[in-house]
Amino acid sequence: MTGTRPCSEENGAVSNASSETYANLDGPWGFAMPSGTLEQANYMQQYSQLYFCRLAEMRNFYSTYTDITRVAISQLNPVQTQWVVGIIFKQMPLKPSILKSYADDIMLTVPELRLLNYTSGDDRVYVEDETGRIECVFHPEDRKHDVVTGMVIALQGLVGADGLFRVNEIRLPMHPAPIPLPCSGQSAKQYICFLSGVDVRTPAAQLFLDYVTGCLGADTVQLGACMRVIVAGNLRGERSLLDLFLKTLAEHVPVDLMPGEEDPVHAAFPQQPWHRLLLPQSASQDDAQNRLVRCSNPHAFQINGCLFLGTSGQNVKNFCRFSRVRNELEALQRLLECGHLAPTCPDTMACVPRGDHDPLVIREVPHVLFTGNADTFRYQQRVFGAARNAGTAAPVTLLTVPRFDATGTAVLLALPELTPTTLQF
Repeated sequence: MTGTRPCSEENGAVSNASSETYANLDGPWGFAMPSGTLEQANYMQQYSQLYFCRLAEMRNFYSTYTDITRVAISQLNPVQTQWVVGIIFKQMPLKPSILKSYADDIMLTVPELRLLNYTSGDDRVYVEDETGRIECVFHPEDRKHDVVTGMVIALQGLVGADGLFRVNEIRLPMHPAPIPLPCSGQSAKQYICFLSGVDVRTPAAQLFLDYVTGCLGADTVQLGACMRVIVAGNLRGERSLLDLFLKTLAEHVPVDLMPGEEDPVHAAFPQQPWHRLLLPQSASQDDAQNRLVRCSNPHAFQINGCLFLGTSGQNVKNFCRFSRVRNELEALQRLLECGHLAPTCPDTMACVPRGDHDPLVIREVPHVLFTGNADTFRYQQRVFGAARNAGTAAPVTLLTVPRFDATGTAVLLALPELTPTTLQF
């Protein structure tokens, strides 16, 4: 990477970032531990408690926002169509198993395929609650690939003579839709920039830095309206270059730094922020000034009344591996519909064991739901959830941010319209 060149505001550097009203919600939403580490996590805790907490909380969404009358699985009547609300378990023959790794240790030959997708026609789906478990049969059969282990859903069906629960209808939890954003009344737009998967040693990364700092002398109006840069995980390069890249960037525009699966942080979801000792120069810019905010993954924040929620992409990719969604945008939509950021935790994705609550439950529908390190850029706007009052439902913007080192693409999101455009380097 070539030497970074600090630029003045006269050269087009960002100068109005202080006009934003910013709030980091990682702590209130339960993503970030108070100390930023995991010493409070109890790894003697059974993961079953996490499932029970998830089921108990998400079951309330059905009783609050729907007219479903559910029964316990152990109380199902074989001659009556009924609703059950439970947590899904999928038995998948192709799913990787830790027992196969153990078999390798004791020199047993157990072949295991490494696949991009682990679904098959032999998959079996069960729904369970505190009282029992029952196997489900879907019509058409491919509907079983729409669900993954860990989802809490409502199923209407009838128990057949063979003891199987034949599903007629599926309902996902309902939330209130976000309220519309207030119009700023200004003709000039404001922007949030999203970036992920950056190799700071590449010319494209230097071009992005030169663009944001105004050294390229282009789009100065747009630059002046850039309020914040969200780095959604996976920074690559020597530690000193990473530190210099972030320091230079944060000097010109406030930065939210999220960890990813390739970063030197704990892999368990929710991932805790980068430790400040890893970034001695950039972390010296006090977080209280909102210049460089070391965030968790997932990350929740609010800017000028707009609620953002997103991850660095591990949850979306894992969902795609164990379902038959077509792309990452569709997976993002499914996660929002099922009301959980990572339902496959802890089955096929590492997470912190909890016995009091599940921090990954989506308790409030955001205005923007994003994922980083995607294969391609995609976005969609649609209404999720029920309107709080007549005419007050706002659409949700779904956004997939591509890997910068593979595509050279950053994403600008305009406020308050929430329409994205791409920057190609």
